[in-house]
Amino acid sequence: MNRCLICVALSLILLTAVSGDIRAQRTGQPDPRAFAKQEMSRYLRLREMTERERVKKAQIDQDDFDVLHYELVLDIDPDNETIAGTVAIEALSVVSSITTVTLDLFDNMNVDEVRENGVPVSFTHGEDLLEVILVDDYLPQDTIRLEIDYDGEPTGENDELRLTAFTFGRHGPDRQQLSIFTLSEPFFARAWWPCKDVTTDKATTRLRITVPDTLFVASNGRLEDEQDLPDDKRTYVWFESYPIATYLVSLAISNYRTVTDYYRYSPTDSMEVTRFVYPENFEAAKDDSLTVPMIEFYAGLFGEYPFVEEKYAMAEFGWFGAMEHQTCTSMSSGLINGMRKNDWIIAHELSHQWWGDMITPATWADIWLNEGFATYCEALWVEHVDGGEAYREYVSDHRTSWGFEGTLYDPESMFGITVYWKGMWVLHMLRHVMGDSGFFDMLRSYASHPLYAYEDATTADFQTVCEGFYGSSLQWFFDQWVYGVGEPKYDYYLAQKSLDGEHRADLTIRQVQRGPIFSMPVDVRFSFLSGDFTIDTTVTVWNHLEVEHYAFTFPGRVVAVSLDPDDWILKNAQQRELEPVTLGTNPNPFNARVKITFETSVSGRVGVDIYDVAGIKVKSLINHVLPGGFQQVEWDGTNDVGQIVSSGVYFVRLQTAQGTLVRKAVLLK
Repeated sequence: MNRCLICVALSLILLTAVSGDIRAQRTGQPDPRAFAKQEMSRYLRLREMTERERVKKAQIDQDDFDVLHYELVLDIDPDNETIAGTVAIEALSVVSSITTVTLDLFDNMNVDEVRENGVPVSFTHGEDLLEVILVDDYLPQDTIRLEIDYDGEPTGENDELRLTAFTFGRHGPDRQQLSIFTLSEPFFARAWWPCKDVTTDKATTRLRITVPDTLFVASNGRLEDEQDLPDDKRTYVWFESYPIATYLVSLAISNYRTVTDYYRYSPTDSMEVTRFVYPENFEAAKDDSLTVPMIEFYAGLFGEYPFVEEKYAMAEFGWFGAMEHQTCTSMSSGLINGMRKNDWIIAHELSHQWWGDMITPATWADIWLNEGFATYCEALWVEHVDGGEAYREYVSDHRTSWGFEGTLYDPESMFGITVYWKGMWVLHMLRHVMGDSGFFDMLRSYASHPLYAYEDATTADFQTVCEGFYGSSLQWFFDQWVYGVGEPKYDYYLAQKSLDGEHRADLTIRQVQRGPIFSMPVDVRFSFLSGDFTIDTTVTVWNHLEVEHYAFTFPGRVVAVSLDPDDWILKNAQQRELEPVTLGTNPNPFNARVKITFETSVSGRVGVDIYDVAGIKVKSLINHVLPGGFQQVEWDGTNDVGQIVSSGVYFVRLQTAQGTLVRKAVLLK
């Protein structure tokens, strides 16, 4: 199942994507060297930009006020590609004697005047910060009211998404129709309006947007009013009554036509589900999605659609991806084709209304709580429509042959494949660890949690919610899969022995990956003979050592064994055939410890001894009955009484019922 990666910014970091000037070469292949150079340069800029943002936020104090409401009054001039207007901010002081309010606003915008409670006050604007000098005295919980008059060309480059945060574009067969839109993720709302541009201070918004009367403005929340003005202009007033993060505040403006449906969430109530589309795509849009059934499905799984008193809309815009703006997802023209091939993207962006919009990541290090969740919701929709096998296939298809790079938490690339695909895998694995009942009960509780619903959450917060339903600590799981790197690579071996009508199966699981050893519950499926039939049975073992042995008894001989057959673990697994007897040492020469590995294909008494060059036994490591399988033991360079032996050549002798082997081991100190 090969799926093109069009969702928000996932395609931005894949080396198969093309962009900028290279992307314009539509008739030929991009120059791989030029493209790789461009991508590396952009990647480095993104890392530098994210780090600068962290440093800057640590140096300024924006925690001494809490924004309650933004009122944006903007006049948009498409001819000159400028905006002008006023942003009114209502905030609470959370400290005593607050003297300044520091907002984010790119320097390309001009600030004309700032008023505190209607009275002009001093301010400074530089280094993309607007610092307002307060005059009045405030106690904690007092309300601060500011008005900022500003204007300019909102051309702040959103380099993470390869476009300006506020775009004046064109569409239509003749490319003459206006398409004006914003895309502010992760921290580019400041490119077009002054705000506290963080994810943790959500507020309500009202946008009063004036445009030429040939255009329609789509935005967050509910359309409160439309007003005709002189000079062929029209004002649209959108009110978002639910708290919203600044990066989710959006405008999508064009000569839209609308396709309207309804989500009926009770016998007497319904919510409008609307698509704002370019006229040339109107017919295709009418048959392009299953949005209402998707809302019904996710509402049944996670709890009611979070913004049910307003709407869910999708507005066509001129970027090549999609973005989950609260109550009004922005959707690329390329995704509207009437062929129903992009339902998975609609599912992804819709599910963000729960995971990202209602519960917003507290920091951008927690971005997987957005994108990993939404990618996993794609798989849940596939499971709902096509069944469990299709679900497992969908998840399995979202992995890489080279492994995921870096950690899931605080990733190297905020919109990289690790965040999307490994994030999905983590939730898939967590579902199996917790069980279906515990996992989905946990998600419903997380979505309705009084600390996180319509607020923000960290990865640690999510872990705490999970542990409440799991019943014990999940630190082991999060440490290795969210905060750690790598994935397990399992080699497994089967040895059998029949005795008194019973068949014993000895299973060895060996983790052979470079890096840490993983702890996971692992499903093992055995197929054994019962008369003329083959019976399958699945058992779950806890695996947490480099080499681990398990014994099972069946009424018939095992004819097949499979490790994690339903792909619940992000892993590689390979069954190995046991040799009658093998012996190996590693490293060799060795300094402090040598690892001695051996195989036996049947159970029996095994002896492993160390001899010096004179043939004198130095130490006995093993002398007892072992099951057939892969075995491992270490020699620490000491003799039978615990004394450290001298440097030199030693011999490891393995004795089994199937034969004897000797290997040389050189100790160097």
